[in-house]
Amino acid sequence: MEDLVEVLQRERDLLERLRFRFVGLELVLDALEVRYLDWAVHDVQLARHRAREADLVRAAAVGAVRLDTGDATPSLRDVAAAAPAPWAGMLRDHHDGLCAVVAEIEMHSHRIAQSCRDGLATLARTGRLVQAAQPVGAAVGGLAAPEALADAAPAAAADLDPLAIERMLGEVLTSTSRLRMPALLAFLR
Repeated sequence: MEDLVEVLQRERDLLERLRFRFVGLELVLDALEVRYLDWAVHDVQLARHRAREADLVRAAAVGAVRLDTGDATPSLRDVAAAAPAPWAGMLRDHHDGLCAVVAEIEMHSHRIAQSCRDGLATLARTGRLVQAAQPVGAAVGGLAAPEALADAAPAAAADLDPLAIERMLGEVLTSTSRLRMPALLAFLR
């Protein structure tokens, strides 16, 4: 049982790192730093690969635990219910922690996908990732602000070809859609 708890802790740590990579990818997208998208996607893919390996190790560790759960592939709840104290409490804690991390990863994945779809729509509509800012004439502190027309996109984004940006956004969409974790989700049911 101790081995299973250690394996679950390792998987949880790797999922935390995956969540961190998703947060980083989301920040790169929000900042329109498209020049870093390839790196951010690569980091997510590496973290996902490590989490997938941990998924296999966990499945083997669960198989090695001899508990009467009545199921060939028991869920973590089933294992916790059949485990003796104090292991049952530790397993329930891991269940709660893993569920929280997976939910947050899914949330980031959906937000990233929406950002990519929005970026692709803007790119198709305008030929650019970001439209130029509208002229400003609003009063600030009782004084009228000077008229300005500034480009809101970072210089690096402006230097990239729209087709390159479209390819990168498409790759981000593809990567985030491949990051489903069906075995882990079934284990946490």
